[in-house]
Amino acid sequence: MLGKGGLTGMTNNAQWIAGSYLCSPYTLAGTDRENKIIPFWEAEEVLERYQLLHKWYELGYINPDAATTETIGKEIRASVRSGSAWAGYYVGHTAYGDMEVQGVSYAGPFMSTATMRGAMNAINAAATEEKAIACLKYLELLNTDHTFRDILRFGVEGVHFNYETDADGHQTVTRTEQGTNNWSMDGFVTGSVINASCTTGSYYDWNDIYADYENAIVSTLGTFTFDKTPVEAEHAACNAVMGKYTAEMLTGTLDIDAALPTIIAELEAAGYKTVQEEAQRQLDEYLAAQ
Repeated sequence: MLGKGGLTGMTNNAQWIAGSYLCSPYTLAGTDRENKIIPFWEAEEVLERYQLLHKWYELGYINPDAATTETIGKEIRASVRSGSAWAGYYVGHTAYGDMEVQGVSYAGPFMSTATMRGAMNAINAAATEEKAIACLKYLELLNTDHTFRDILRFGVEGVHFNYETDADGHQTVTRTEQGTNNWSMDGFVTGSVINASCTTGSYYDWNDIYADYENAIVSTLGTFTFDKTPVEAEHAACNAVMGKYTAEMLTGTLDIDAALPTIIAELEAAGYKTVQEEAQRQLDEYLAAQ
């Protein structure tokens, strides 16, 4: 069962430079195409994913109304799901769907500015010095005080959760009914997951998790961020074009091979090449300065 957002992480095998039409696939690192910004149809891995999704759609694996479904409520018990996490995360019993879960990695790990920004706490550069110092003190507390970290993650001990010790001697957390119903935010929302206790039955061996990153594909684009200001009009026009197709592409509803000539023609008319040239110019300038 899919909503219009499609499978989580389905297009994470590329860094998206401008909307969902210009990218730099991680697998270009180490090739003569590294540091090149290309349209999505020139990124083989991305196009293959869209083709595969359409194959699944035609086989009936995906609900017919996926492209127009805003959200999927908890009443739907889908046996195949996707998410962004680390190796070993999706294993064990889950009350959501009342099933045993086995996970398999289909992308990554990737390391880039984009992936790191999605997993960090930051301070607004426009903050006053007084507020910046206060933020730093807060972040220090968050990352050094285990009790404080667990309060943010699970609530109040004895009210929302209780500490337990599992069969392997690891300290874990068991939520109370009130904690399950009234303190259910995801762990990454309030701080680094590794600094909080694990829930009972889901202990993570962080040594294994970090070892997985030894094989990570690292972006060659460094900390480059595209400034779209010089091509705002063209970028907006290209986004409008992609807005007509993205949901259908992400859910497999669209036959991408049949529709691609039309999409390319519309993007050319909208000025995607102008955006691509400007993005490449900025990237080349950035890399030359390093």
